Amino acid sequence: MESFDVFDTIIGRLCFKGHNLFQIIEDKLKIPNFKRLRMACEKDTYDKTYHEISKYLPDFEKIKKLELELEYELSFPINKYLNKIKPGDILVSDMYLSEEQIRKIICKHKMIDNPLYVHVNHKNSGSFWRRSEIVSNILKHYGDNYHSDILSANRYGVKTEFIDNVELNTPEEIIESFSPTLSYLIRACRLTTQNDNIFNNCAYTVMLPIVIVLSMYIHDYCKNNDIHEIIFLSRDGYWFNLIFPILFPEMNSRYEYFSRLMSTNREEARKFISMLNTDNKKLVVDLNGSGTTFNHNIMPFIKKTELLIIFGHTNHVNLYPNTHSLYIDSCGKHEILKFISIEDFLGAPHGSIDHIGGKMDPEYDITLFKEYMIVVDVFKKYFNVFKKNNIDIEIPSFTPDIYILLVDQLLSNIKYIKNINEFNKKIKHLHSHEHDYTRFPIKYYSQIGQDQYFIENIIKYKCNGVFLDIGGYDGITGSNTYALEKYFNWKGIIVECLPEFAEKCRKCREAIVCGKAIYKNTGDLIDITIPDGDEIFGGKEQLSCIKEFMRPNYIEVFKKSFRKKRTIQVETININDLLDLNNIHEIDYLSIDIEGYELEALKTLDFTKNIIKYITIEFGFDENYKKEIYDFLTSKNYNFIRTNSFDDEYMLIGAKF
Repeated sequence: MESFDVFDTIIGRLCFKGHNLFQIIEDKLKIPNFKRLRMACEKDTYDKTYHEISKYLPDFEKIKKLELELEYELSFPINKYLNKIKPGDILVSDMYLSEEQIRKIICKHKMIDNPLYVHVNHKNSGSFWRRSEIVSNILKHYGDNYHSDILSANRYGVKTEFIDNVELNTPEEIIESFSPTLSYLIRACRLTTQNDNIFNNCAYTVMLPIVIVLSMYIHDYCKNNDIHEIIFLSRDGYWFNLIFPILFPEMNSRYEYFSRLMSTNREEARKFISMLNTDNKKLVVDLNGSGTTFNHNIMPFIKKTELLIIFGHTNHVNLYPNTHSLYIDSCGKHEILKFISIEDFLGAPHGSIDHIGGKMDPEYDITLFKEYMIVVDVFKKYFNVFKKNNIDIEIPSFTPDIYILLVDQLLSNIKYIKNINEFNKKIKHLHSHEHDYTRFPIKYYSQIGQDQYFIENIIKYKCNGVFLDIGGYDGITGSNTYALEKYFNWKGIIVECLPEFAEKCRKCREAIVCGKAIYKNTGDLIDITIPDGDEIFGGKEQLSCIKEFMRPNYIEVFKKSFRKKRTIQVETININDLLDLNNIHEIDYLSIDIEGYELEALKTLDFTKNIIKYITIEFGFDENYKKEIYDFLTSKNYNFIRTNSFDDEYMLIGAKF
């Protein structure tokens, strides 16, 4: 068996150190000097500690309860080691919390029932390692404390692995210099997601800290210049469009397609200019360049808009009217950027835009950036935990020269990243797409392009969304959600009531799979009719439907498939119960295709409790049914977007992606 320390080995704290948690309590409850008192009263158990505190603070029970709640709320998994734990392994902790309290925290992240040995100082003193009936079976012990986990264990012949990366690394220390809480969140992202992939390393050492610092600069620039709307240009603005709204949700920002080729087309340029020429004063943000294309083709025709190029090629950038740059000639200062450009490090998971606004194939494999997506998803989750618990996150303002200094420090660290040349071999940003190049096309899976339209035109390749796919079939054939999961790290629920196909979904998809039929009631048994006649493209079983809701025109269209049929009984679940069960109440994309029961399912949905931003719904060439769907969804505050053969698409008014 193997043994594992608990805190900072398999579980971490978002606030980094225990004494930071005490400071949070002091701030939340406004108890002067509580942090100092809590540390001075430290005993070998939690209850003894608070017995001591009770001598000074009579209302100690409230504080004691809050500390336990925060230990739970602010815990996060260190998956690299948590996922190593196998049946038969043991956990060993010197923590002052009880076994029950520690186990509750662990099981928040992974349900395990391995033996847990808890006693203050029993590792450091050697008392645990002297227990030969246990220790003689340990093949290796993992821990982050060099004295109690390594030296003490080694004295008793236990082989060990020292976990030496739990302190702040260099980029995190740079962030800590102005915002300790942000640095702790980046550390938590690193420890949660860490693996040997170079893109994972670059996500939390390059992309995340640099985009955070530059987002702060962009926010300051807007505040100082009375700008109320920010437009991040594709493709360089992709990660800014994800991270900036996390930090500054009150600011109006969005992502828009733009390229050199697109701007040379008069009609495409006209549409782009029209989008900019509204009442709000806007800031258009580009990551890297000279500003020549935008200033020649766009700027002369727009008003109330400024262009910010963060990394300007030359000082000429600032000579254009309403054009500014923060950082000039980064390559001259940082040798690494001559080989790997800042555009490579911040590359987007999609191709450039051609002269007619079409989406070109990427010049690299976009799945490489799933590591970035995962880190951004985790950062957003942890940031929101701090917000939910009213924990202050320091986001100060600086002068431009301080931002330049911070960016310089972060860029200087890149050359120390292990195997950084591997990144350069896999990502190479093309500045011109006018000639042929090696292409890595995105594969779409929908029957009639539903996924491609949604990804390219509605979400603009945005990652980390949530889907609900009702009528998932085998999970891949004709799937409207597989490309979202495969390329863009979307998560969600697939509902497929045919047992054989639900099992196929479980084998090929990462999403939650529900093997029941969506119905008005939960727990009923209903008849599902399965066609057993002629085959159709993709498989006739995808035509299966609830027997009592089989529409005559539907049977007529597919009469060859239904000339033979069979019936099975399946258990049902109400859509609200499904969402409650999985604690999902905000859905970015709903695909619903259940052969005639779509509208009945939506009529049972609680639209006040559940937010669904975009819906693809099958009406199956039945114009009366199409009209019923239209009337219902428009009454629920949805706009009709388009008809796509046998599907209609709707978007919630005011929805943002």
